[in-house]
Amino acid sequence: MMTRIYLARHGETLLNRKGLYFGSTDCALSPEGEKQARVLGEKLKHLCFHRIITSPLQRSIRTMDIALAPGLPREIEPDLREMDFGAWEALAREEIQREWPDAWDAWCRDWLDHSPPGGETGRQFHNRVTAAFDRLIRQYRDENLLIISHTGCMRSITTHALGLGAEASWRFRFDHDGLTGLDNADGYFVLSFLNR
Repeated sequence: MMTRIYLARHGETLLNRKGLYFGSTDCALSPEGEKQARVLGEKLKHLCFHRIITSPLQRSIRTMDIALAPGLPREIEPDLREMDFGAWEALAREEIQREWPDAWDAWCRDWLDHSPPGGETGRQFHNRVTAAFDRLIRQYRDENLLIISHTGCMRSITTHALGLGAEASWRFRFDHDGLTGLDNADGYFVLSFLNR
């Protein structure tokens, strides 16, 4: 039996618009983000999914609430929250480079194994997200799932599902109102569409 995993990114936030580093910071959607959630809702209207899984962060929950009719089975998965940038949360790159030049250089050279001060390494983040994804796939084996989350999570899920290493994460871009589909047949995943 083939199952499909739909991946959707939350709508734009004011911090996205400002180009700041943030992941664990809980922030609201911008007016544009609410519009994007409505566009996503139009894309989802005629699709078949059995369950909605969302990050615990408000930008994902609000996107879900705008995009989808109430009453569909929903659950919050804490491990599908975005990467924790620690002391760098809600700061611009220039501020980070000025305050933590050595940590910034180390992170730019090897984001998988270096973390922002007080934050997660890329590998810790990737392992957390992919472990949650694997649990969901096992738990809802024959169900089509819609996962509303964050670009970092979607990158980790996609590279993991396709058998690519975490270092390939940066090769994927996910738009705020885009929809991505991964099909699972006979235990392996195929990328069916990206940013539709």
